Amino acid sequence: MSTRTTILTLTLLLLMAAIGNAQPTQSFGTIMNWTNGTLPHYTCGAPGEPSCFTGCADAPGNQIRIDSFTGQLNCNLPAPTCTLAPGLVFVPNQHDITFLVMTDVHLRNGTSGKITDVQHSLHALNMRQMGHNGWRWTKSNAGFPNDPIAPPVGLVSTGDETNDGQPTALGAFRLLYEFGFATDAAQIPLFPGYGNHDVQNDCIFGSCGYRMLDYSKNAGSCAPNFDPNSDNYSWDWGKYHMIQLNVWAGSTLAGVNNSYIPAVTDTHPSGLPWLVADLAAKVGNSGRPVIIFQHYGWDPFSKDGDWWSEADRQSFLDVIKDYNVPMIITGHDHNMGSYSIQVTDSHGKVKTIDDTVGGTGGQGGKGEFFVVRMTDQFFDLMPVEWLDPFMFPLVASPYPIEVGAARPSFFNNVQGCRRWVGGELGSAPVTTAASGAQAFTITNNTQSTLQGPFALRFDSLGYRSYPALPGQILFTGSCSAGPLYVAGTKTSLAPGESETITLSTTAPTLSGVVTLAGDNLQATPNAVTFAYPYGDAQTLGVSTAFGAKIPVSISANQPWINAGLDNSTTPASLKIGIETGKFNGSQQATITISSSNAAYKSIPVTVSLTGVPVTFNTAAPKASVTIDGTTYNLPVTLNFAYGSAHKATAQTLFGAGVQTRFLGWPGNVPNFDFTVTAPVTYPVNFQQFVQLTTGASPSGAGSMTVTPASADGYYATGAALHLAATANSGYTFNRFHNQPLGQNPLDFIPANSPVDLTAEFAQAGTYTISTSLGANGSETIDGSTSQGPATTTWALNSNHTVSVPAVVSPSSGVRYIFTGWSDGTQTASRTISAGPVTLFIAQYQQQFQVSVQASPAAGGTATGGGWFNANASATLTATSSAGFAFTGFSGDVYSTQTPFAFSVTQPVNAAANFAPSGVPVLTASAGSHTNTGTAQTQLTIVLTNAGQGAAANASIDSISAVVQNGSGVVNLTGALPQPVTLSPGQSASFNLLFDWPSTAARVAFTVNFSANGGAYKNKGVFYVVR
Repeated sequence: MSTRTTILTLTLLLLMAAIGNAQPTQSFGTIMNWTNGTLPHYTCGAPGEPSCFTGCADAPGNQIRIDSFTGQLNCNLPAPTCTLAPGLVFVPNQHDITFLVMTDVHLRNGTSGKITDVQHSLHALNMRQMGHNGWRWTKSNAGFPNDPIAPPVGLVSTGDETNDGQPTALGAFRLLYEFGFATDAAQIPLFPGYGNHDVQNDCIFGSCGYRMLDYSKNAGSCAPNFDPNSDNYSWDWGKYHMIQLNVWAGSTLAGVNNSYIPAVTDTHPSGLPWLVADLAAKVGNSGRPVIIFQHYGWDPFSKDGDWWSEADRQSFLDVIKDYNVPMIITGHDHNMGSYSIQVTDSHGKVKTIDDTVGGTGGQGGKGEFFVVRMTDQFFDLMPVEWLDPFMFPLVASPYPIEVGAARPSFFNNVQGCRRWVGGELGSAPVTTAASGAQAFTITNNTQSTLQGPFALRFDSLGYRSYPALPGQILFTGSCSAGPLYVAGTKTSLAPGESETITLSTTAPTLSGVVTLAGDNLQATPNAVTFAYPYGDAQTLGVSTAFGAKIPVSISANQPWINAGLDNSTTPASLKIGIETGKFNGSQQATITISSSNAAYKSIPVTVSLTGVPVTFNTAAPKASVTIDGTTYNLPVTLNFAYGSAHKATAQTLFGAGVQTRFLGWPGNVPNFDFTVTAPVTYPVNFQQFVQLTTGASPSGAGSMTVTPASADGYYATGAALHLAATANSGYTFNRFHNQPLGQNPLDFIPANSPVDLTAEFAQAGTYTISTSLGANGSETIDGSTSQGPATTTWALNSNHTVSVPAVVSPSSGVRYIFTGWSDGTQTASRTISAGPVTLFIAQYQQQFQVSVQASPAAGGTATGGGWFNANASATLTATSSAGFAFTGFSGDVYSTQTPFAFSVTQPVNAAANFAPSGVPVLTASAGSHTNTGTAQTQLTIVLTNAGQGAAANASIDSISAVVQNGSGVVNLTGALPQPVTLSPGQSASFNLLFDWPSTAARVAFTVNFSANGGAYKNKGVFYVVR
């Protein structure tokens, strides 16, 4: 047995014996009346004054002892012993611990009008009722579970237990917060902590500070780890490591000794080295949560006074930053509040530590304390307030309260906070959908069951968001900074299963969904796929969500799995290989990872085999095959299980004017059976045939032949055909439909679509003049202009003048340019001799205009505009002037690149945009001036850009004139000049007329100017002698 354990056991036995043998018979108030009477608080117990406890020496049976620090008498209070022993031993459930936190009880300052003796007693009474008054956690609206509040195992103080550390103050504190002295004591094991009021007071020989340090040393002496230098101590409750740091870890204050003039502040060693050692030894790299109690916090009163400096706070954070510290509970401010402390650990990870500040022990007739519950997953904190019924007769108390009436509140501003401490929250792979304004539905669309419960995450909230619905659980990632999580009730979601989580208020933007599943086995990844030829092994990691070390083993449900672990405990690597010689037709297997630790459920790892690729293709543009009863368009690649057998069939496809004729499988067999043993490509023999329409138009005008001939009018795609036409008497051959004019015979190769090749004839003497513009074109024939195609009758061998416009412009930015006639003539105006060719078509090329301008004009130049054939490429180039930078093209095109090339498909109007590239430096100076009379002068003002950047739209905003020598008033008579753009080194001169009396001999001009849209402003001053 260790020395510390022995001391704890002996202390506990002595305390139990004292409680059992000497039950208190008097209340706190009665004892105070005996010891103090009606004297003011600071008369008794102060240096040179009688002891506040002398009165109780008159009571029969009271024993008297001497206060070793002042030599004054005290009665009925034995030397202090360890007060926290029962709170270390009597903990019914290490996974569910309830305790209380109080601060700033300031005993005993009742007669000074701050906290009366009755109110001190009420504070202890209200805390003693917790766990015995029938309250449940749902008394608060903070989203706690509907569990009864258990009797607290301890009462932790965060300082200022006394108002001044005087004997009467410490004595009163002990009466209320130790066992066996008063009938109305708190009766909860005390975990003491001193504050500045306890140790900083001005007392003879520094006695107040030493008295309180001596008390803390004795009251905390049985703590598992106690620092004799600072009286800081620590202990463990369940998974949590608890640390009491009194004023703060680095405080050295040991009282103010007024036996010297001036008074001397006594010190003790800092507790920071002890804190470093305690965290390293008791927590290390375990990741277990650490809860810290101390007096000073991050509230404005603690930070802005001379209590502890920014350097103090940083030195403290440097010690704790690499540990899991979700909560620091402090006092000192006398105002409850919630503060967010952002720290970055040694690995660069940003963490949020909550500083929750308590209230007082009854100041103003109101007292506050915290009810705290710690489980393996949550740290719950409920603020409670009570009221003095004599001061507030119409209000029933106690009751849960929101922190932050005068200070920052919890993240969602409700009566408490439930902070998650169960490890990293993993994102749940679910889909979400809003269900009205106050609900979300989450759905598991994966192939595996997801473990829950699940919670909605909200990173930002409105004021007083989400007081819980009955039975609904809310919790936060940080009490001060969020986010807020709203929990559902389902513990798992099967594939396809959904859960709707309803909220109490209209929902803001959902930030995500997390799972609250506890520690569990994990495989990363949890599924692997092997591609043919299945030769490469794959490795995955096996661990637990919280990094526990547990035994693991594996089993597989297919003979072709070859798997093994490199370690029998987590973390481990699982190596998986495939034995192709053991294939049985299955393409999927499951490896089960199990643990002999019953707390960890087995998990599956899915192993899948991709099929062996088998490809079917054809030279035909469209064809299909049927494999195992399913039809596929070609080409197609299918994946089949290794060794599997299949049947394929094919047939001719019939379409409108198109046939894809099946000509046979490899080997010319009608049906094709195959077994898959390796990747393979099978060519399927299809040939596409298209229908050709032939004949003469008009009927009887002539005839045509196609070589080779076809019985059904279908010809193979790509076949070489020879067409010939013969005109009957009175007709001339014009062309094969949609083919070049007069080309007879014609060699033709069919493509993939049916085609009309009818031989077209015209009556002898009938001629058609047209353009490629159709109805939008015009022709002038022998001086007469026609719109659209024109048909005329000419005598054989007669000559005629025909012309078309060289350019047709139907709309702005669009034109058509004549390119030549269908018979090869290249001039728009021509003479046609009537002969066998009866159709003449003028061809046009469509063009679009591209326009580009510099904006502003002084910013640079832009080139590349002009007329371009439709779909041709145009290139725009922008060149910036000095002091400007090109920012991009805009308008009908957009690009930040120069040069910029694009395809012209429409008229384009573009701007090359420039912006000043540096900072302009404008100066104003006087040029020449001319006196136009005795009362007016024309003055030239010169604006110069001496900077490295352009001054766009540089403008003179105002001109003021002050007469330096002489008399009179000088004013501008006209308007200010228009803005100009000045490149670096450029100047602009403005001739301005001023009313300027001859009596004003010397004038100071101030010119205010700006440029670049007001981004640059300055002024210039110069002097002019008239």
